[in-house]
Amino acid sequence: MLSRKPFFIDFLSLYKRAYFEQRDYFKFILLFMIVESMIKDDETTGVVYKIRRLCAVLIGRTVADCEVIYNNTNAAYKKRSMFVHNAKNQINDASYLPYLHSIVCELGILILISNLTSENIFKTSTRLGFGDRSKLTTERNFKFDSYL
Repeated sequence: MLSRKPFFIDFLSLYKRAYFEQRDYFKFILLFMIVESMIKDDETTGVVYKIRRLCAVLIGRTVADCEVIYNNTNAAYKKRSMFVHNAKNQINDASYLPYLHSIVCELGILILISNLTSENIFKTSTRLGFGDRSKLTTERNFKFDSYL
C-alpha cells in the first residue's frame, strides 16, 4: 500500500507541520528543512548545489524544466539564507513561498509513486541527469476519467 511507505509517512509528518504553520517565516524554513533532510551525505560542503540539483533532477521532466528549477531553487535558497543568517523572524517578501511549497509537494508525490527511500533519494538524484525523472516511475494518469 502506498500510504504505508515509511519514507512517505516521515515526509508527510514534516510536511503537515510546515503546512499548518501560520507564520510565513517558519513555513519557509520548515519547507526547506524537508528538502535538506533528503541530502544524505557525509560531505557538508556544497549543500546549496546538492539541494538545487536534487530538486531539478527529481522534479523537472525536461532539461529546460530542470534548468529553471535549478536556478529558481538557488534564488529561493538565497532568501532562506538571508532569513536565517540575518536572524530575521518574519518575511516581508514571501514571493518564493508558493514556489518552495510546490517543490516540496512534487517531491512528496514522487516519493509516494516511486521506490525512493530516505536512504536512496540523494544517491538517485546524483546518479541521474537533467531530464531523467521518467526513469523513476512509469507514467501514470491520475485523472478521474482514466479509471472509467
